[in-house]
Amino acid sequence: GVQTCALPIFGKTLLVHAITAHFIRQHGVACAAFMLEDRIGKTAMNIATHLTGVKMGVFEQERMEQVNEDFNLEDNLHLWKNKGANDWDNIAQCIRFYAVVMKCKLIFVDNVTALTNTLSPSECNTEIARIATEAHGLCDELGITIVLLSHLNPPSSGPSHEEGGEVRPVQFTGSRALQRWSDVMLGFERNLYAEGEAKHLSKIRVLKDRENGRTGFINTRYDLITGGLEETDLSFQATESEVDNW
Repeated sequence: GVQTCALPIFGKTLLVHAITAHFIRQHGVACAAFMLEDRIGKTAMNIATHLTGVKMGVFEQERMEQVNEDFNLEDNLHLWKNKGANDWDNIAQCIRFYAVVMKCKLIFVDNVTALTNTLSPSECNTEIARIATEAHGLCDELGITIVLLSHLNPPSSGPSHEEGGEVRPVQFTGSRALQRWSDVMLGFERNLYAEGEAKHLSKIRVLKDRENGRTGFINTRYDLITGGLEETDLSFQATESEVDNW
């Protein structure tokens, strides 16, 4: 569908890789990613891990070439070379190119905070509002989905996000604009201080779904062997014995 989607910065990179791989593998959808804080080689390797279900090493050039051929990544995956020109106007022009010329339907911008980190708090909110508005317009005009990733502000009470605290829409940086213009908002929750197997458990929370009105969550688990994210019946709030007996 034509929509904008907002994701939190906390745990976001894994979700970007997993979602990108899913749409390439299952649906043959061409994707583009503006990973402003990651190297292109690292991003490509991690997406290849999700495509194959096998962890990819840094020096596995032959395997990467095979993945490129098997999934036609030359046409289906486009990674923006970040050379320090981190401004929205430049990225917006590149999004238009990827959509019109390269036929990309799903585009990630990771993250809007990196586009505003030199601004004052008030200027930051104004710029994020502009980005969200223009991104929504690009989606409507070009028939694409843009996923914007955002830092989270600390919760006013309860556990921190590092301790698995529940993500809420108002905690997104520039939240008012992102809530207004996003068709979907997702949160990714995980307790970084969990012990044993519980530290691999996480939760994807649907905070907003404008088209269908559905909210809720999916419990997920990171597989150390495959490097993938899979659905599970366990929550990271489960007891140690429940996790060990799963």
